[in-house]
Amino acid sequence: MSISIDDQPAELLAMALLGDIATVNEGSGNVTDGAVTILPGGRWTQLPNKNLAAAGISAKLASDDSPITEANYEVNYALGLIRATAGGSLEAGADIKLTYQYNAVTGTKVKGGIKSQIRMNITGDMKNLATGKPGRLEIFEATVAPTDAVDFMASEFVSTTLSGNCKLVSGKDSPFEYTDITPSE
Repeated sequence: MSISIDDQPAELLAMALLGDIATVNEGSGNVTDGAVTILPGGRWTQLPNKNLAAAGISAKLASDDSPITEANYEVNYALGLIRATAGGSLEAGADIKLTYQYNAVTGTKVKGGIKSQIRMNITGDMKNLATGKPGRLEIFEATVAPTDAVDFMASEFVSTTLSGNCKLVSGKDSPFEYTDITPSE
């Protein structure tokens, strides 16, 4: 049986991560002379914004406003991170002023790990393998949870196996119904 979630990958991911879906709508903007302290040991320093524009970024020392060349720092524009370049003149622990633009971000996010289980209705078109007839399965309410943790570093699409129980809902005399359908001629 195939379960369709209205072709919404975020819905499937929310189930796998036991989470809720939220809308992301972050505006764009500019930061001028934002204070940043460079972390030691080649570690990344998190900036207040993500999705930085690659053009127009500039840095200067906070102590005397002298410019810092781009060869002395590395930026992860998507994640909004900066660090000193190995062998560069920017010292770890240095206080700098950073000027940059960040771009708008829209989409959806899954706030994971906030549910212990998912309640769902499952309806599926099926084929009876013994008779070859089409069928329909309706599970009025199921309480399910993933059987394994999600591997965020997998090289394939996120997938999960759900396990749980069917429930008897008010107004029904069974937790689910399977109907063999006789095609009309």
